[in-house]
Amino acid sequence: MTNEKAIVYRNKIDTLENEVKKERDRFKKAKPNEKDEIKKKIDSLEKDIDKTYESLFKEFDEDIELKSIDEMNEQSILFSEFFGRYLVRLDLSTSQIRNVYGDVMRLKMKGFSSNELMLLKPRLAYTTERKGTDGSRKFREKIENALDKVIFIEDKSKQETLFQNFANFFEAILAYHRSFGGK
Repeated sequence: MTNEKAIVYRNKIDTLENEVKKERDRFKKAKPNEKDEIKKKIDSLEKDIDKTYESLFKEFDEDIELKSIDEMNEQSILFSEFFGRYLVRLDLSTSQIRNVYGDVMRLKMKGFSSNELMLLKPRLAYTTERKGTDGSRKFREKIENALDKVIFIEDKSKQETLFQNFANFFEAILAYHRSFGGK
Protein backbone atom coordinates (compact mmCIF):
# COMPACT_ATOMS: atom_id res chain seq x y z
CA MET A 1 0.00 0.00 0.00
CA THR A 2 1.30 3.44 -0.84
CA ASN A 3 1.29 6.35 1.58
CA GLU A 4 -1.16 8.13 -0.72
CA LYS A 5 -3.63 5.24 -0.52
CA ALA A 6 -3.20 5.06 3.24
CA ILE A 7 -4.06 8.76 3.52
CA VAL A 8 -7.18 8.24 1.38
CA TYR A 9 -8.32 5.35 3.58
CA ARG A 10 -7.49 7.25 6.76
CA ASN A 11 -9.53 10.25 5.59
CA LYS A 12 -12.46 8.08 4.51
CA ILE A 13 -12.57 6.27 7.86
CA ASP A 14 -12.27 9.58 9.74
CA THR A 15 -15.14 11.07 7.73
CA LEU A 16 -17.40 8.04 8.24
CA GLU A 17 -16.64 7.86 11.96
CA ASN A 18 -17.37 11.58 12.35
CA GLU A 19 -20.69 11.12 10.54
CA VAL A 20 -21.59 8.25 12.88
CA LYS A 21 -20.76 10.43 15.88
CA LYS A 22 -22.95 13.26 14.57
CA GLU A 23 -25.84 10.89 13.93
CA ARG A 24 -25.52 9.39 17.41
CA ASP A 25 -25.63 12.88 18.90
CA ARG A 26 -28.67 13.63 16.76
CA PHE A 27 -30.28 10.37 17.92
CA LYS A 28 -29.97 11.41 21.57
CA LYS A 29 -31.90 14.63 20.89
CA ALA A 30 -34.36 13.20 18.36
CA LYS A 31 -38.07 12.79 18.83
CA PRO A 32 -39.29 9.18 19.03
CA ASN A 33 -40.69 9.26 15.48
CA GLU A 34 -37.27 10.36 14.07
CA LYS A 35 -35.18 7.70 15.81
CA ASP A 36 -35.83 4.84 13.36
CA GLU A 37 -34.59 6.87 10.41
CA ILE A 38 -31.47 7.99 12.28
CA LYS A 39 -30.79 4.41 13.42
CA LYS A 40 -30.95 3.22 9.79
CA LYS A 41 -28.49 5.94 8.79
CA ILE A 42 -26.10 4.91 11.58
CA ASP A 43 -26.35 1.24 10.55
CA SER A 44 -25.61 2.18 6.94
CA LEU A 45 -22.58 4.25 7.96
CA GLU A 46 -21.32 1.40 10.18
CA LYS A 47 -21.56 -1.00 7.22
CA ASP A 48 -19.64 1.49 5.08
CA ILE A 49 -16.89 1.61 7.72
CA ASP A 50 -16.70 -2.20 7.79
CA LYS A 51 -16.49 -2.34 3.98
CA THR A 52 -13.76 0.29 4.02
CA TYR A 53 -11.69 -1.74 6.48
CA GLU A 54 -12.28 -4.88 4.43
CA SER A 55 -11.08 -3.10 1.30
CA LEU A 56 -8.17 -1.56 3.19
CA PHE A 57 -6.86 -4.86 4.51
CA LYS A 58 -7.00 -6.35 1.00
CA GLU A 59 -4.51 -3.66 -0.04
CA PHE A 60 -1.90 -5.19 2.25
CA ASP A 61 -0.12 -8.41 1.46
CA GLU A 62 -2.13 -11.35 2.75
CA ASP A 63 0.70 -12.27 5.07
CA ILE A 64 1.76 -8.78 6.17
CA GLU A 65 2.15 -9.90 9.77
CA LEU A 66 4.67 -12.53 8.67
CA LYS A 67 6.67 -10.05 6.61
CA SER A 68 6.65 -7.65 9.56
CA ILE A 69 8.44 -10.26 11.63
CA ASP A 70 11.20 -10.47 9.02
CA GLU A 71 11.63 -6.71 8.96
CA MET A 72 9.72 -3.77 10.40
CA ASN A 73 9.15 -1.32 7.56
CA GLU A 74 6.71 1.33 6.39
CA GLN A 75 4.10 -1.29 5.48
CA SER A 76 4.39 -2.85 8.94
CA ILE A 77 3.77 0.49 10.60
CA LEU A 78 0.82 1.31 8.32
CA PHE A 79 -0.70 -2.09 8.99
CA SER A 80 -0.15 -1.67 12.75
CA GLU A 81 -1.92 1.68 12.65
CA PHE A 82 -4.98 0.45 10.79
CA PHE A 83 -5.14 -2.87 12.65
CA GLY A 84 -4.89 -1.14 16.05
CA ARG A 85 -7.66 1.24 15.03
CA TYR A 86 -9.78 -1.64 13.73
CA LEU A 87 -9.40 -3.53 17.01
CA VAL A 88 -10.78 -0.49 18.85
CA ARG A 89 -13.79 -0.65 16.54
CA LEU A 90 -14.24 -4.33 17.43
CA ASP A 91 -14.15 -3.49 21.17
CA LEU A 92 -10.97 -5.38 21.97
CA SER A 93 -9.88 -4.05 25.33
CA THR A 94 -6.40 -2.77 26.03
CA SER A 95 -6.19 -5.16 28.99
CA GLN A 96 -6.67 -8.14 26.66
CA ILE A 97 -3.77 -6.95 24.54
CA ARG A 98 -1.66 -5.99 27.55
CA ASN A 99 -2.02 -9.43 29.15
CA VAL A 100 -0.19 -11.01 26.22
CA TYR A 101 2.07 -8.01 25.68
CA GLY A 102 3.23 -8.25 29.31
CA ASP A 103 4.33 -11.83 28.69
CA VAL A 104 6.19 -10.75 25.55
CA MET A 105 7.97 -7.94 27.42
CA ARG A 106 8.92 -10.21 30.34
CA LEU A 107 10.47 -12.63 27.88
CA LYS A 108 12.28 -9.79 26.15
CA MET A 109 13.67 -8.43 29.45
CA LYS A 110 14.54 -11.75 31.11
CA GLY A 111 16.43 -12.90 28.10
CA PHE A 112 15.17 -14.92 25.20
CA SER A 113 14.12 -18.52 25.85
CA SER A 114 12.56 -20.68 23.16
CA ASN A 115 10.70 -22.69 25.83
CA GLU A 116 9.13 -19.51 27.24
CA LEU A 117 8.40 -18.38 23.69
CA MET A 118 6.33 -21.51 23.05
CA LEU A 119 4.24 -20.81 26.15
CA LEU A 120 3.09 -17.50 24.65
CA LYS A 121 0.84 -19.37 22.26
CA PRO A 122 -1.42 -21.04 24.88
CA ARG A 123 -1.47 -17.78 26.89
CA LEU A 124 -2.61 -15.93 23.79
CA ALA A 125 -5.33 -18.53 23.20
CA TYR A 126 -6.55 -18.33 26.79
CA THR A 127 -6.55 -14.54 26.96
CA THR A 128 -8.35 -14.02 23.67
CA GLU A 129 -10.90 -16.81 23.94
CA ARG A 130 -11.93 -15.85 27.44
CA LYS A 131 -13.86 -12.92 25.97
CA GLY A 132 -14.59 -14.58 22.64
CA THR A 133 -15.32 -11.34 20.76
CA ASP A 134 -14.71 -10.66 17.07
CA GLY A 135 -11.92 -8.32 18.09
CA SER A 136 -10.17 -10.95 20.18
CA ARG A 137 -10.45 -13.50 17.36
CA LYS A 138 -9.01 -11.12 14.74
CA PHE A 139 -6.24 -10.13 17.12
CA ARG A 140 -5.39 -13.75 17.90
CA GLU A 141 -5.37 -14.69 14.22
CA LYS A 142 -2.78 -12.08 13.26
CA ILE A 143 -0.62 -12.38 16.37
CA GLU A 144 -0.67 -16.18 16.29
CA ASN A 145 0.42 -16.21 12.63
CA ALA A 146 3.35 -13.96 13.48
CA LEU A 147 4.20 -15.95 16.62
CA ASP A 148 4.16 -19.24 14.67
CA LYS A 149 6.74 -17.83 12.29
CA VAL A 150 9.02 -17.10 15.25
CA ILE A 151 8.42 -20.43 17.02
CA PHE A 152 8.67 -22.74 14.02
CA ILE A 153 11.55 -21.16 12.10
CA GLU A 154 13.94 -23.83 10.86
CA ASP A 155 17.09 -21.78 11.44
CA LYS A 156 16.93 -21.40 15.23
CA SER A 157 19.88 -18.98 15.17
CA LYS A 158 17.48 -16.37 13.73
CA GLN A 159 14.76 -16.99 16.31
CA GLU A 160 15.83 -14.32 18.79
CA THR A 161 16.02 -11.63 16.10
CA LEU A 162 12.59 -12.60 14.80
CA PHE A 163 11.27 -12.46 18.35
CA GLN A 164 12.60 -8.90 18.75
CA ASN A 165 10.80 -7.92 15.52
CA PHE A 166 7.65 -9.67 16.76
CA ALA A 167 7.81 -7.70 20.02
CA ASN A 168 8.21 -4.42 18.09
CA PHE A 169 5.30 -5.27 15.77
CA PHE A 170 3.13 -6.16 18.76
CA GLU A 171 4.11 -2.93 20.53
CA ALA A 172 3.16 -0.88 17.46
CA ILE A 173 -0.31 -2.46 17.34
CA LEU A 174 -0.82 -1.82 21.06
CA ALA A 175 0.35 1.80 20.74
CA TYR A 176 -2.02 2.52 17.87
CA HIS A 177 -4.89 0.71 19.60
CA ARG A 178 -4.41 2.96 22.62
CA SER A 179 -3.98 6.12 20.53
CA PHE A 180 -7.32 5.49 18.82
CA GLY A 181 -9.17 5.23 22.10
CA GLY A 182 -8.78 1.59 23.06
CA LYS A 183 -9.91 1.13 26.64
